[in-house]
Parts: sequence; C-alpha cells; structure tokens
Amino acid sequence: GPDLVPLDSGGEPTGLLRETAAFAAERAARDADLGPAIAEALDDLVRAGLTAVHEMSGTEVVPLLRTLDAEGRLPIPVVATISPGDSVTDLAPGRRLTIGGMKAFLDGALGSRTAHLLEPYEDEPCRHGIATLSHEDARDAVQRAAARGLPSCLHAIGDAAVRTALDVLRGVHGPGGALLRHRIEHAQMIHEADLARFAAERVIASVQPVHLAEDAALAHRHWGRRARRAFPLRRLSDSGARLAFGSDAPVETHDVLAGIRCAVTRRGRDGTVLHAEEALTAAECLRAYTAGAAFAGGLDGDLGAVRPGARATLTVLSHDVVAHPAALGDARVVATIVDGAVLFEDAA
Repeated sequence: GPDLVPLDSGGEPTGLLRETAAFAAERAARDADLGPAIAEALDDLVRAGLTAVHEMSGTEVVPLLRTLDAEGRLPIPVVATISPGDSVTDLAPGRRLTIGGMKAFLDGALGSRTAHLLEPYEDEPCRHGIATLSHEDARDAVQRAAARGLPSCLHAIGDAAVRTALDVLRGVHGPGGALLRHRIEHAQMIHEADLARFAAERVIASVQPVHLAEDAALAHRHWGRRARRAFPLRRLSDSGARLAFGSDAPVETHDVLAGIRCAVTRRGRDGTVLHAEEALTAAECLRAYTAGAAFAGGLDGDLGAVRPGARATLTVLSHDVVAHPAALGDARVVATIVDGAVLFEDAA
C-alpha cells in the first residue's frame, strides 16, 4: 500500500520503501554469501570494544551463525533471535552462539513517520503511523515463543506500539511459570501512564541512546509537545526499570562511547537538545551497556561485571569517563579482552 511504497502525485512509486517493503527489497538484493560479511563485521565490533553482540535479524541468519560458530569464527558471544512463528527446532547453544529470544516488529520508525502513535503526528494530523502487527498476532507470537522458553524482543518506537508491547507481554511466562526476560526494543516514546509498567511488569527497556543524534530534532518536529515522552531515560531509571543499551547497528554507529555521549548530553548532531532533564550519568550508561545488556541476553552469569569467578572479559578505555565525564569527547577504546585473550589492542 501507499504507506509502505509511497506514490507521487501522478500515482507513480517515488522510489522510497518503508518497513516491510524495504526489508523485502533488501533480501532480494543481498549477496547470498553473508558468512564472510558477518565475520568481518564481528571483527569491527571487537575493535570498537564490544565483547558480545545481540543479533536481531531473526531466523534468516541463524544457520550462518551456527556455521561460523562451529568453525570457531565467532570471536565474541552472539545472542541471536528467531522470527515470529518460526518452527526452528534447534535452540541449543553452541560454543559462542545462543538463541536468546523472538524478535517481532510492532511499528515503524520516527523518521519515516511510521512509528505508531496514540495521537496523530504534529505535521500530518491524519497519520498515526503503522501497526505492523496486530495485538492478536503479537500476543500469539509472544505466547508461542514463551512456550518454547524464549523471551520476546518487541520493536516498538511510538507510544501506541509501546503500550501494545506492554499489553501483550503482561503475564506471559515460560514453561512451568518461569520468568522470561522480555524486552521492548527502542521504546523511544512512552506515554506517562506506561512508564511505571516496565519495572512493575519486569519488562526490559532495550534502548539505543545513539539514535538521539538524529532523532532529537525529529522528535520536536514530528511529536511537538510529546517530545517530552521521547527517550525518557531518567524517569525509566528512577522508576526501577531495567535498562539495556545497544546501538541498532548498522542503522547507527556501533560506537558505544558515541551512545554514552548522547545519553549524557541529550544533544543531537545539529545541536538540538532533547529534554536535558532526562540525561543519565556516564556510570549509569556504562551499567546499561554492560550489566544491563548482559542480563537482557541471558549472559549475566559470565559477562557484564568484574567480579571473582566471572570471565576475564573487559573493555579498556583511554580515560576514566566515570570519574571525569568531560573526558567522554576524547575517550577511545584501547583494548578488548575476551575470556582472558587480548583480541584488540590500540598500538597508538
């Protein structure tokens, strides 16, 4: 339809593709052999200081990851996901590969104005965005995954999509009533009435602060006064919600320090500040990128904190950004250590 493949005034396609139409085109154009590309990308992540990664592309890449894992070509742990309704039977962990959840999309994005909102967009009063999965289908997907012991990772950017995600996740447990670490991916716009639900219902807010770089100005433009609801990191943290930070690469840079700067300054690339009162400290950000992300991926038994008995997996920075937050602008990764092995070291 026109929401996914926009038409010009003459009824011809504009060349833009949104959401599922873009994904279909990407799959058609993609090189059949992704293995070498994945291996190269993982090496780039190691050089950026990452010691584990959450792969959110769904079932399509799982066979490739299993092959790389069997060949010993995963330098860091990878937490993969399956797609809604997928009947993959092998969920067993490998050397460094685990299947950590089911990933589903409930709406689109802010920039394309396809994020699903409770109220219309400021500059297009007839547009509420797109619900890419109905409440019933989302609930069914979540329940099917839970029956297999898998938590759900639900992409939800607009406040309507976030509310739907919270609703369909409520009370969904694994076999035997086991608690599952459900996540809402992005959670960029949260209605005030839903903020406390993350902590109360034990839903992880899996946020990518680096999106503030582009979205600070867009939130003001498209959401107007509701930009107060955008990236409410301080209020989420103060409410007791568990935060897990990531990058959404390759949509944005995988540079964790860039993400920390965004969460601390709340400043976009053009200088726009998005409600500075929602800023976090560098220490809080590091906790969300380490302990929070490890917990979300079920890796917290080994990763995410420095303690006796845990694996010697560390990222070394050039500056102590906790004691000296002003050093964030100059800080860089100087070493990446995984299971006691130095995988990257900056010779500079």
